[in-house]
Amino acid sequence: MSPSLSPHCGDFAPDKELKKGEDLADEFGKEYLRSGLVRWGVLYIDSHFLPYYGMRVITKGWCGVRDKPLKGSYQFLAIDETFNPFVFLLRPSSEDLLKKIPELIEKARKIGREAGVDVSDLTVVFDREGYSAELFRPSRKCNLP
Repeated sequence: MSPSLSPHCGDFAPDKELKKGEDLADEFGKEYLRSGLVRWGVLYIDSHFLPYYGMRVITKGWCGVRDKPLKGSYQFLAIDETFNPFVFLLRPSSEDLLKKIPELIEKARKIGREAGVDVSDLTVVFDREGYSAELFRPSRKCNLP
C-alpha cells in the first residue's frame, strides 16, 4: 500500500457505506449544466469496459481492447456535443449499453429539470452497440421521437 493512500482511506469509508457516489455524480451534472460547462440539446451515449485486476471475485465482461472476457465493470457516459460528460453510471459487467440507454436519457432529463433546463428538446446519439429493435420499441415510453 502506498504511504500516501493510508491517511485518506478513512476519509472515503463513510461515503462508500452511504452509497452516495451516484448522487454526487448527479450533483456535478446539475452544476455543470447550471454553470454552462455542459450544454443541453445533444446527448452522446457510450460505454467503456474497465478491467479489474484485483483479488475479489466479480463478474466478467467483454474487453474490446484485449478481445477477450475479463473481470471488470462498465462505465456508462452521457456527454454533450463538446464532449463534456454530465451523466455517469458505473455498473457490473452483467449490464450492457442497450439496457442503459433509456436509464441514461431519463437520468439526463431529471438532472436537467433539477438544474432548471428546458429538457423538451433532446437529440440522442449512440454507436452501433445501441442500435436494436429491442431498444426502439420501449423508447416510445421514454417520449423519444
